[in-house]
Amino acid sequence: MYLKGVFYGDKEYKLTLKVMSIMGRKLCGVFELDSSTDGRASDDDFEAAWKRFAPTMPQGVIVFGSPIEDTKRFLMKFLGSNELRGAYILIPSMLQYAIINSWMKELAVKNFVPERVILTGPSPLANDNEYIAVRKFQTDMGKYLEKNGKLNGHNYEKGHFYQHSTDGELMVHGWIVGEVLWRTLGSRELLCNRTTYINSLYNQRRYVIDDLVIGDFGGECEGKAGQRGAACKCNQGGNVVYMKRMGTDRNLHPVKEGVVTLASSRCYTNLLQLYAPLNGIMFRLEDNPLAQRIAEEYRDGASLVVGKGQLGQGDRFFLHELNSTSSATKHNMLEEVKERVVTAVFGVVDDALLSMTDMTFIDPIPLTPRLKHPGRNVLHLSPTIEQQIFVMVERVVVPNSWGSVHAIVRSSDVRGIKSVLRKTFWALGGSLGAFDEVTDSESVKSLLPHSGFVLVIGLTEADITEMLSILTITGECVYLCYSSMWHCCTVSL
Repeated sequence: MYLKGVFYGDKEYKLTLKVMSIMGRKLCGVFELDSSTDGRASDDDFEAAWKRFAPTMPQGVIVFGSPIEDTKRFLMKFLGSNELRGAYILIPSMLQYAIINSWMKELAVKNFVPERVILTGPSPLANDNEYIAVRKFQTDMGKYLEKNGKLNGHNYEKGHFYQHSTDGELMVHGWIVGEVLWRTLGSRELLCNRTTYINSLYNQRRYVIDDLVIGDFGGECEGKAGQRGAACKCNQGGNVVYMKRMGTDRNLHPVKEGVVTLASSRCYTNLLQLYAPLNGIMFRLEDNPLAQRIAEEYRDGASLVVGKGQLGQGDRFFLHELNSTSSATKHNMLEEVKERVVTAVFGVVDDALLSMTDMTFIDPIPLTPRLKHPGRNVLHLSPTIEQQIFVMVERVVVPNSWGSVHAIVRSSDVRGIKSVLRKTFWALGGSLGAFDEVTDSESVKSLLPHSGFVLVIGLTEADITEMLSILTITGECVYLCYSSMWHCCTVSL
């Protein structure tokens, strides 16, 4: 949403189109309206713009409207629409104060869902104790309000910034400005006259306030200084954008993983390019302890490469964990794609998930052994079960067996695995003898032969315990091929 003919909206909309284009995306719809700061658009023009916009059914709306009447009309109309009630409202800090301080009572009459309002700003919230600088602010501002909170007609209590997030955010911003200015006064030589002081502000300045960083500030550069890391003609302040959500208490709260950092080596956003992100989903199955452990290990490994909020080409992979039961994975996946863009699914999957032909799966880990998925939407990075069976038979079974090999399989694709086994043994000159199928609740112990080679595919934890007791007696070996959720092994008895 943006308004034409006012001081805010046109340029922001054009920049959004440019950024989305670079990412390979486009807006699904636009509410655009000619407006003015001293009046409002006609009802006919407003309704015509709304009728073009509403049928696009957006998941989220970026509001590039000035804090004027037409912007409030749009928000009132948006919040009163049952069809668009579930969409997120994305608001830059410019509108934050108008909404919270001036329009809140009127908006609350409509179907206002506070948790759907996401805002951005240049400073952390006053109650965000993650930052050392904020904790220092709380101490400084608490002392100040205790002493001066009742002066000049104010009625601020010591902890005012805790209960009033918008006021608190402005206080944090003012405190940061004061800390920066204090640091500019740190050298007597630079205070000898006004010109010297002003020039010093652009003498490769960067201000570190505990764990907050402000800058770079740089003037004219000589030669190739800019190519070697100097900040040239740069008047850039903070490099971090803080995202907040509105709670049911009408206060603001930090968004989890909602801090985005701009590269400090680049001055101004017109040099920055955003690239299409890879938004991954990983399931955590609440009713499957083994799958939960796999998900935790997968998440820990992926955390080394998952995006940390550094905008740019190197920070494009984001992995979100989705809780589900084993029987509801597909349903939860369908609900998830209604809420966010999902590029691919990683980690543990089941047959129901893999049946989704319009979703990409990257190196999926099946709940039970299964052959390579034939779909082009499934990318296998790890060796498939066909490849592992081939290596096991070629390198272990055929050179060491003197007869037919017994096979025991636990899988949702028993017929396919049996076919691969027979073809593999035939191609490599081996002999596949007895073939048994077991269900998830059955044990392989009673099917194990007293001697010879047995190939077991789809081991459970209970199977491993039972096989160890047999191997302790025989003293023989087990060869395993491993694929996270399941094992296949050959046992020489």
